[in-house]
Amino acid sequence: ASNRVNERVFHWLDGYQEDKPFFLYIHTVDPHDPYLPPKEFRSRWAPDSEAFVEIIRAHTRRQTWEPTPEVLENLSALYDAEIAFNDHSFGALVASLRERGLYDDALILVVSDHGEEFYDHGRWTHGKGLFVETVNFPLIVKFPGQTEGRRARRPVQHVDLMPTLLAFSGISIPQAVEGESFADWARSESPDAPEVEPPIFSHLHLDGPLYLSVLDDGWKLIQRRVEDQRVRSMLFHIAEDPLEREDRLAEFPVRGALLAALLEGKLRRQEHALNTQEAVLDPELEESLRALGYLQ
Repeated sequence: ASNRVNERVFHWLDGYQEDKPFFLYIHTVDPHDPYLPPKEFRSRWAPDSEAFVEIIRAHTRRQTWEPTPEVLENLSALYDAEIAFNDHSFGALVASLRERGLYDDALILVVSDHGEEFYDHGRWTHGKGLFVETVNFPLIVKFPGQTEGRRARRPVQHVDLMPTLLAFSGISIPQAVEGESFADWARSESPDAPEVEPPIFSHLHLDGPLYLSVLDDGWKLIQRRVEDQRVRSMLFHIAEDPLEREDRLAEFPVRGALLAALLEGKLRRQEHALNTQEAVLDPELEESLRALGYLQ
Protein backbone atom coordinates (compact mmCIF):
# COMPACT_ATOMS: atom_id res chain seq x y z
CA ALA A 1 0.00 0.00 0.00
CA SER A 2 1.18 3.53 -0.74
CA ASN A 3 1.22 4.58 2.91
CA ARG A 4 3.65 1.74 3.71
CA VAL A 5 5.78 2.66 0.71
CA ASN A 6 5.90 6.19 2.12
CA GLU A 7 7.22 4.85 5.41
CA ARG A 8 10.16 3.24 3.64
CA VAL A 9 10.77 6.39 1.60
CA PHE A 10 10.77 8.56 4.73
CA HIS A 11 13.17 6.15 6.43
CA TRP A 12 15.52 6.34 3.43
CA LEU A 13 15.36 10.13 3.39
CA ASP A 14 16.13 10.22 7.11
CA GLY A 15 19.34 8.31 6.46
CA TYR A 16 20.44 10.27 3.40
CA GLN A 17 23.14 12.62 4.64
CA GLU A 18 25.12 13.22 1.45
CA ASP A 19 25.16 16.74 0.09
CA LYS A 20 24.54 15.84 -3.53
CA PRO A 21 21.56 15.21 -5.83
CA PHE A 22 19.76 11.88 -5.71
CA PHE A 23 17.35 9.93 -7.88
CA LEU A 24 14.46 8.31 -6.01
CA TYR A 25 12.02 5.97 -7.76
CA ILE A 26 8.77 5.28 -5.91
CA HIS A 27 6.31 2.69 -7.21
CA THR A 28 2.83 2.28 -5.75
CA VAL A 29 0.01 0.11 -7.05
CA ASP A 30 -3.02 1.21 -5.03
CA PRO A 31 -5.37 2.01 -7.96
CA HIS A 32 -5.18 -1.60 -9.07
CA ASP A 33 -7.27 -4.72 -9.14
CA PRO A 34 -8.75 -6.04 -6.82
CA TYR A 35 -9.76 -2.47 -5.73
CA LEU A 36 -9.69 -2.83 -1.95
CA PRO A 37 -8.84 0.59 -0.47
CA PRO A 38 -8.68 1.22 3.31
CA LYS A 39 -12.06 1.39 4.99
CA GLU A 40 -11.86 5.13 5.73
CA PHE A 41 -11.64 5.82 2.01
CA ARG A 42 -14.33 3.29 1.16
CA SER A 43 -16.70 4.97 3.61
CA ARG A 44 -16.26 8.31 1.82
CA TRP A 45 -16.02 7.33 -1.83
CA ALA A 46 -17.85 4.00 -1.90
CA PRO A 47 -20.20 4.00 1.11
CA ASP A 48 -22.62 1.55 -0.49
CA SER A 49 -19.98 -0.98 -1.52
CA GLU A 50 -19.09 -2.67 1.77
CA ALA A 51 -21.01 -5.83 0.95
CA PHE A 52 -19.42 -5.89 -2.48
CA VAL A 53 -15.94 -5.87 -0.92
CA GLU A 54 -16.55 -9.37 0.43
CA ILE A 55 -17.71 -10.48 -3.03
CA ILE A 56 -14.44 -9.21 -4.49
CA ARG A 57 -12.40 -11.09 -1.90
CA ALA A 58 -14.25 -14.29 -2.65
CA HIS A 59 -14.31 -13.98 -6.46
CA THR A 60 -11.00 -12.72 -7.80
CA ARG A 61 -11.51 -13.92 -11.39
CA ARG A 62 -12.84 -10.60 -12.65
CA GLN A 63 -12.94 -11.63 -16.33
CA THR A 64 -15.83 -13.99 -15.64
CA TRP A 65 -18.07 -11.31 -14.12
CA GLU A 66 -21.20 -10.14 -15.85
CA PRO A 67 -21.17 -6.35 -16.43
CA THR A 68 -24.36 -5.66 -14.53
CA PRO A 69 -25.11 -2.11 -13.35
CA GLU A 70 -24.42 -3.22 -9.77
CA VAL A 71 -20.99 -4.62 -10.63
CA LEU A 72 -20.00 -1.58 -12.70
CA GLU A 73 -21.17 0.89 -10.07
CA ASN A 74 -19.42 -0.82 -7.17
CA LEU A 75 -16.13 -1.51 -8.93
CA SER A 76 -15.97 2.07 -10.23
CA ALA A 77 -16.66 3.50 -6.77
CA LEU A 78 -14.01 1.31 -5.15
CA TYR A 79 -11.52 2.23 -7.86
CA ASP A 80 -12.22 5.92 -7.16
CA ALA A 81 -11.59 5.25 -3.48
CA GLU A 82 -8.23 3.66 -4.28
CA ILE A 83 -7.28 6.66 -6.39
CA ALA A 84 -8.22 8.94 -3.50
CA PHE A 85 -6.10 6.86 -1.12
CA ASN A 86 -3.11 7.01 -3.46
CA ASP A 87 -3.61 10.75 -3.87
CA HIS A 88 -3.65 11.13 -0.09
CA SER A 89 -0.38 9.22 0.20
CA PHE A 90 1.22 11.33 -2.50
CA GLY A 91 0.13 14.44 -0.63
CA ALA A 92 1.88 13.12 2.47
CA LEU A 93 5.02 12.55 0.40
CA VAL A 94 4.96 16.11 -0.95
CA ALA A 95 4.40 17.47 2.57
CA SER A 96 7.41 15.50 3.80
CA LEU A 97 9.58 16.86 1.00
CA ARG A 98 8.53 20.39 1.93
CA GLU A 99 9.32 19.80 5.60
CA ARG A 100 12.79 18.54 4.68
CA GLY A 101 13.45 21.51 2.41
CA LEU A 102 13.68 19.27 -0.65
CA TYR A 103 10.55 20.22 -2.57
CA ASP A 104 11.45 23.57 -4.19
CA ASP A 105 14.64 22.31 -5.85
CA ALA A 106 13.24 18.90 -6.80
CA LEU A 107 12.21 17.64 -10.21
CA ILE A 108 9.11 15.55 -9.47
CA LEU A 109 7.50 13.38 -12.13
CA VAL A 110 4.22 11.58 -11.45
CA VAL A 111 3.03 9.06 -14.03
CA SER A 112 0.86 5.97 -14.35
CA ASP A 113 1.78 2.93 -16.41
CA HIS A 114 -1.78 2.22 -17.56
CA GLY A 115 -5.46 2.83 -16.95
CA GLU A 116 -8.21 0.35 -16.19
CA GLU A 117 -11.02 -1.02 -18.33
CA PHE A 118 -14.45 -1.36 -16.75
CA TYR A 119 -15.97 -3.35 -19.58
CA ASP A 120 -15.57 -0.36 -21.92
CA HIS A 121 -14.65 -2.77 -24.70
CA GLY A 122 -15.92 -6.02 -23.25
CA ARG A 123 -13.22 -6.75 -20.67
CA TRP A 124 -12.10 -5.93 -17.17
CA THR A 125 -8.88 -4.58 -15.59
CA HIS A 126 -5.98 -4.09 -18.07
CA GLY A 127 -3.43 -5.89 -20.21
CA LYS A 128 -6.09 -7.02 -22.68
CA GLY A 129 -5.87 -4.37 -25.39
CA LEU A 130 -4.73 -0.89 -26.42
CA PHE A 131 -7.95 1.08 -26.24
CA VAL A 132 -8.01 4.61 -24.87
CA GLU A 133 -9.09 3.67 -21.34
CA THR A 134 -5.88 1.69 -20.75
CA VAL A 135 -3.23 3.57 -22.75
CA ASN A 136 -4.11 7.18 -21.87
CA PHE A 137 -2.28 7.96 -18.64
CA PRO A 138 -1.85 10.92 -16.27
CA LEU A 139 1.47 12.77 -16.29
CA ILE A 140 2.38 15.58 -13.89
CA VAL A 141 5.80 17.22 -13.84
CA LYS A 142 7.06 19.78 -11.32
CA PHE A 143 10.34 21.38 -12.33
CA PRO A 144 12.78 22.90 -9.83
CA GLY A 145 11.68 26.38 -8.84
CA GLN A 146 8.29 26.02 -10.51
CA THR A 147 5.51 27.69 -8.52
CA GLU A 148 2.61 27.81 -10.97
CA GLY A 149 1.05 25.02 -12.99
CA ARG A 150 -0.01 24.93 -16.61
CA ARG A 151 -1.60 22.31 -18.82
CA ALA A 152 0.16 21.31 -22.02
CA ARG A 153 -2.10 19.89 -24.72
CA ARG A 154 0.65 17.94 -26.38
CA PRO A 155 0.92 14.14 -26.35
CA VAL A 156 3.98 12.38 -24.98
CA GLN A 157 4.90 8.73 -24.52
CA HIS A 158 6.40 6.70 -21.72
CA VAL A 159 9.57 6.37 -23.80
CA ASP A 160 9.93 10.18 -23.56
CA LEU A 161 10.37 10.09 -19.79
CA MET A 162 13.92 8.73 -19.68
CA PRO A 163 15.40 11.18 -22.21
CA THR A 164 13.56 14.02 -20.45
CA LEU A 165 15.17 13.19 -17.11
CA LEU A 166 18.58 12.73 -18.72
CA ALA A 167 18.40 15.99 -20.68
CA PHE A 168 17.25 18.02 -17.70
CA SER A 169 20.07 16.54 -15.60
CA GLY A 170 22.66 17.43 -18.21
CA ILE A 171 23.36 13.80 -19.08
CA SER A 172 23.81 12.85 -22.73
CA ILE A 173 21.06 10.68 -24.18
CA PRO A 174 22.33 7.40 -25.71
CA GLN A 175 21.67 7.19 -29.43
CA ALA A 176 19.72 3.94 -29.15
CA VAL A 177 17.22 5.37 -26.65
CA GLU A 178 13.72 5.82 -28.02
CA GLY A 179 11.66 8.90 -27.31
CA GLU A 180 12.43 12.59 -27.12
CA SER A 181 12.95 14.96 -24.23
CA PHE A 182 10.08 17.31 -23.46
CA ALA A 183 12.00 19.23 -20.80
CA ASP A 184 12.47 22.37 -22.92
CA TRP A 185 8.99 22.83 -24.34
CA ALA A 186 7.26 21.80 -21.10
CA ARG A 187 8.95 24.73 -19.35
CA SER A 188 8.32 27.18 -22.19
CA GLU A 189 5.71 29.94 -22.14
CA SER A 190 3.71 28.17 -24.87
CA PRO A 191 3.74 24.43 -24.14
CA ASP A 192 0.81 23.58 -26.41
CA ALA A 193 0.97 21.13 -29.28
CA PRO A 194 3.05 22.02 -32.34
CA GLU A 195 1.56 22.10 -35.81
CA VAL A 196 3.04 18.67 -36.55
CA GLU A 197 3.03 16.10 -33.77
CA PRO A 198 5.08 12.88 -33.89
CA PRO A 199 3.15 9.58 -34.03
CA ILE A 200 2.34 7.92 -30.72
CA PHE A 201 3.02 4.18 -30.60
CA SER A 202 1.87 1.54 -28.13
CA HIS A 203 2.36 -2.19 -27.92
CA LEU A 204 1.14 -5.01 -25.71
CA HIS A 205 2.26 -8.63 -25.59
CA LEU A 206 1.06 -10.27 -22.38
CA ASP A 207 -0.69 -13.61 -22.02
CA GLY A 208 -2.02 -13.55 -25.56
CA PRO A 209 -1.68 -12.02 -29.02
CA LEU A 210 0.55 -9.08 -29.91
CA TYR A 211 -1.30 -5.75 -30.00
CA LEU A 212 0.11 -2.68 -31.75
CA SER A 213 -1.33 0.81 -32.10
CA VAL A 214 -0.35 4.15 -33.59
CA LEU A 215 -1.99 7.54 -33.13
CA ASP A 216 -1.25 10.14 -35.80
CA ASP A 217 -3.02 13.26 -37.05
CA GLY A 218 -6.14 12.53 -35.00
CA TRP A 219 -6.51 8.92 -36.20
CA LYS A 220 -5.67 5.75 -34.29
CA LEU A 221 -5.07 2.29 -35.70
CA ILE A 222 -5.06 -0.81 -33.48
CA GLN A 223 -3.77 -4.14 -34.78
CA ARG A 224 -4.13 -7.55 -33.19
CA ARG A 225 -1.52 -10.04 -34.41
CA VAL A 226 -0.81 -13.71 -33.83
CA GLU A 227 2.66 -15.01 -34.71
CA ASP A 228 3.40 -11.62 -36.29
CA GLN A 229 0.54 -11.99 -38.78
CA ARG A 230 -2.07 -9.24 -38.87
CA VAL A 231 -5.43 -10.76 -38.01
CA ARG A 232 -7.53 -7.69 -37.27
CA SER A 233 -7.23 -3.93 -37.58
CA MET A 234 -9.47 -1.19 -36.21
CA LEU A 235 -9.41 2.51 -37.11
CA PHE A 236 -10.81 5.31 -34.95
CA HIS A 237 -11.23 9.04 -35.53
CA ILE A 238 -10.34 10.39 -32.10
CA ALA A 239 -11.86 13.87 -32.45
CA GLU A 240 -15.29 12.46 -33.35
CA ASP A 241 -14.99 9.26 -31.31
CA PRO A 242 -12.72 9.81 -28.25
CA LEU A 243 -13.94 6.62 -26.57
CA GLU A 244 -13.05 4.51 -29.62
CA ARG A 245 -16.44 2.94 -30.20
CA GLU A 246 -16.80 3.11 -34.02
CA ASP A 247 -14.39 1.26 -36.29
CA ARG A 248 -13.94 3.41 -39.46
CA LEU A 249 -11.48 1.18 -41.32
CA ALA A 250 -13.95 0.09 -44.02
CA GLU A 251 -14.83 3.73 -44.62
CA PHE A 252 -11.23 5.03 -44.70
CA PRO A 253 -8.99 2.18 -45.94
CA VAL A 254 -6.27 4.52 -47.26
CA ARG A 255 -5.94 6.23 -43.89
CA GLY A 256 -5.69 2.80 -42.29
CA ALA A 257 -3.00 1.74 -44.76
CA LEU A 258 -0.93 4.85 -44.00
CA LEU A 259 -1.04 4.13 -40.28
CA ALA A 260 -0.24 0.47 -40.88
CA ALA A 261 2.86 1.58 -42.77
CA LEU A 262 3.93 3.63 -39.73
CA LEU A 263 3.61 0.50 -37.59
CA GLU A 264 5.68 -1.54 -40.03
CA GLY A 265 8.39 1.10 -39.99
CA LYS A 266 8.35 1.13 -36.21
CA LEU A 267 8.80 -2.65 -36.08
CA ARG A 268 11.75 -2.49 -38.49
CA ARG A 269 13.45 0.18 -36.38
CA GLN A 270 13.02 -1.92 -33.27
CA GLU A 271 15.24 -4.57 -34.80
CA HIS A 272 18.15 -2.16 -34.29
CA ALA A 273 17.10 -0.97 -30.84
CA LEU A 274 18.63 -1.88 -27.49
CA ASN A 275 19.23 -5.59 -27.01
CA THR A 276 17.46 -7.27 -24.13
CA GLN A 277 19.34 -9.35 -21.60
CA GLU A 278 18.42 -12.10 -19.19
CA ALA A 279 17.88 -10.92 -15.61
CA VAL A 280 17.95 -12.92 -12.38
CA LEU A 281 15.10 -11.95 -10.07
CA ASP A 282 15.15 -12.45 -6.33
CA PRO A 283 12.24 -14.61 -5.07
CA GLU A 284 10.37 -11.69 -3.43
CA LEU A 285 10.41 -9.55 -6.59
CA GLU A 286 9.43 -12.51 -8.76
CA GLU A 287 6.47 -13.29 -6.49
CA SER A 288 5.34 -9.63 -6.59
CA LEU A 289 5.53 -9.48 -10.40
CA ARG A 290 3.65 -12.74 -10.69
CA ALA A 291 0.90 -11.47 -8.37
CA LEU A 292 0.51 -8.37 -10.55
CA GLY A 293 0.19 -10.51 -13.68
CA TYR A 294 3.50 -9.51 -15.26
CA LEU A 295 4.90 -13.05 -15.07
CA GLN A 296 3.22 -16.34 -15.78
